[in-house]
Amino acid sequence: MKAISLQAALSALVFLGVTGAAHAATPYSTSNVYFDETGAVVGQNILLCSNLAYHAGNIHTAYSITQTIACTSYPNGAPITTPPPDVIVPGTQVTSYVLPGFLTITQGCAAAECVQAGSPELPRLVDKGWTWQTGLQ
Repeated sequence: MKAISLQAALSALVFLGVTGAAHAATPYSTSNVYFDETGAVVGQNILLCSNLAYHAGNIHTAYSITQTIACTSYPNGAPITTPPPDVIVPGTQVTSYVLPGFLTITQGCAAAECVQAGSPELPRLVDKGWTWQTGLQ
């Protein structure tokens, strides 16, 4: 009987540990949009404020635009106070980029569908014909 109750107690601790970690929210939503050498958008890796993460297309290229947005609340609705990210392109949420030499950040943002400053969430680029998978890569 002691062995069964000890086993049940250990199982409960493992279960509580796993479920507790699953609710941690990210303070920032981040999107990396990837380009090939010709300047075409070829993939995206994204983490949303809801803690859902996705990747699609080719996300292993040398060229990308990263956008970051501070999340304003946890999934349970509690407000959080995350400092805004340091944007490097005025009027956008772009926090870093590396593009082919002929491609300007304005052209890259048009292709990557960069969001305007103050946007509440970053978009997944669902119109590119990619097969989306869950999780970050």
